[in-house]
Order: sequence, then C-alpha cells, then structure tokens
Amino acid sequence: MRKEIDIVYLHIKKSAIVLHLRYRGYDAELVTPEDTDALLRVRRINAIAFKYGISNTMAISIHVNAAGMGKEWMKARGWCAYTFPEHTESDGHPDIEQPFYILKHTYCAAVLTENLFMDNREDCAFLLSDVGRKAIIGLHVDGIVAYLNDAEPEPFR
Repeated sequence: MRKEIDIVYLHIKKSAIVLHLRYRGYDAELVTPEDTDALLRVRRINAIAFKYGISNTMAISIHVNAAGMGKEWMKARGWCAYTFPEHTESDGHPDIEQPFYILKHTYCAAVLTENLFMDNREDCAFLLSDVGRKAIIGLHVDGIVAYLNDAEPEPFR
C-alpha cells in the first residue's frame, strides 16, 4: 500500500524522515522539497492521492512553532498535532482540530505537526542538536508506521 508523506518544513534535513520510512519498506515521497505556498502543496498531494488512491495516501505537514515576532526568546514550549475539525479518526488522542488550508483541502488523511518552538532558547538548541533531530525524525517515523499498521505508537522517551 502506497502512503505519500508531505514533509513541509523542519530544522532537519527534510528528506531524513522519507529515507527512514523507505528503509523500513514504506513508499514515501518528499512532495515539496522547496518552501512553497500551501495551494501548491495541496495540489501536489491531491494529484498523488488521485493517482494511487485517496485511501492509500496520507499527508504529514511538519513545522516548528513560534510564539513571538522573532525579536526575543519566548517561554512557550511543547509539541502538538493538528487535524481538520470533525474529519478525524483520532478521537481520544491528543490532537487539536484547526481548519488549516492543507488539512481542509487535501483529499487524503492529513495531519500537521508543530515541533517545539524555534523562539524558545532550550527548544531551539534541542532542535538544532543531533539528539533533537534524531528525536523528531524518530517520533514522526514511529507515529507514521504505527498509523499505517493500525497500532498505538510507543510513548516518546
């Protein structure tokens, strides 16, 4: 079964998650290697979904959050996942429902993650470290594989 992965933005090499999924035997593709507008990302994802089947395709849009305007270090911290309101099967799971364009207009299953805060000094240092990059990659790969196998992901350590 083919599952497409849309890796949009993260302070890691974008293709790392795709490479890890391919190593595990999944057919993953970096849909937007450049930073482009949401409309183009959605068009690319939907074209893949129509080609391989909507139920065989999923989109993961990966981001790093920010709490301020980039002028000072902020105190906000954390990680979250967004799904489109009333279109999620993740009832009882810790997702937040928001009508983001990429979640609303993709025809396949879609989730948007915000991975820590780039304007929090500790989060930024972690994101830029080898340990942090490996943790974010592992968290996404393990979550995607669990989803594809209808299993609960292992708790993050």
